[in-house]
Amino acid sequence: MRGNRFAAAAFGVLLTLLVCCSCGAGAKRGAASVVPDAAETAWHETAERLGEGARQFYFSVTFSDGAVKAYDIATDETTVGAALAALGLVEGERSDYGLYVKTIGGERADYTLDGAYWAFYINGAYAMTGVDGAEIEDGGDYAFVYTPADGG
Repeated sequence: MRGNRFAAAAFGVLLTLLVCCSCGAGAKRGAASVVPDAAETAWHETAERLGEGARQFYFSVTFSDGAVKAYDIATDETTVGAALAALGLVEGERSDYGLYVKTIGGERADYTLDGAYWAFYINGAYAMTGVDGAEIEDGGDYAFVYTPADGG
């Protein structure tokens, strides 16, 4: 009986460590490998400049093959979604919830058809708003990352 309790306790500790370590590694991998770090601005120097206007922000796209395309955007629009759509950088469908981005740079990420979506990040953090609701922060970093629904 005592051996069973020890085995159960050891299994519980092992399971807890496994879950904590795998979650931490996944979060670190995702943040470091797919979204340019807002603190490291070297990529801003090589970003393609697009648009004209009083507001300025940086925008990057990470495609399914890991390739990254970066832009330095100038606009008079007030939201990131409106600015990107006006420049023809994103395409999608409008609904009551805003713009559902399906295509960027010719690559489609349609959850229904592809089992993938474009994850939206603001200053390196997963966005809690859609691209239409994201007010432009002058000098801010915004990104879309091709994301398989299975996390792959």
